This record gives sequence, C-alpha cells and structure tokens, in this order.
Amino acid sequence: MQAIERADVPELVALLDAQVIVHSDGGGKVRSALNPVSGADRVARFLIGVQRKSPVGNISLGQVNGAPALLMECEGRTDLLTVDTGAGAATRILLIAIPQKLGHLGAAFGPLPG
Repeated sequence: MQAIERADVPELVALLDAQVIVHSDGGGKVRSALNPVSGADRVARFLIGVQRKSPVGNISLGQVNGAPALLMECEGRTDLLTVDTGAGAATRILLIAIPQKLGHLGAAFGPLPG
C-alpha cells in the first residue's frame, strides 16, 4: 500500500511477479475493470490509478481463503484486496468492491502493523 500511495511504480513492480494478474469485481454496482489486467508494469500502474481515483481511507489487515487481504474503506464503501503469492512476489490480486458481499468481513480484520 505504501508504494501505491507514493505512486512508486518501480518499487511496486519489484513486489509483483512478471506475470501477475489483477481481477476486479464491482458486481455491477461499483465501477471496476471489465477485463483482467496482467503484467507487473501494467498492474502497478492500474493499482496506482485506482488509488488516485478513489483514495483509500482506513485499511485493515486479515486473511481470506488463506491469502493475505486488505479491507479498505474508500468513498463510503468497503473494498477487499487479496493477494496470492509465489516465490516472494504477488502472482494474483483480486479487488472486490461488492458492498453486500463484504459487510461481514470487518470483525475478522485488524489494524496494519507499524
């Protein structure tokens, strides 16, 4: 999140697998990418662009289906970002912004360390 907030493309690319892919789902209620975004540079720029358009407020850390996840408040709604990793880099990122599917997650998440 720090690299995204600073719009630091090289730092963010270093955290991503070269073949990383982002899937986003707004459930037809929240604006999201229609197609997956792939490749470290494109994914980094996409995530930075999303942050610029909808700045994130409070962020909580947790897990969903065994993967690290962030629960983020932005523009009066809650979004979920999960990250699958392999060999020390993010290989797949899911960005979910469907309000009716995420309301129950808050209790399972805690503050970010540091």
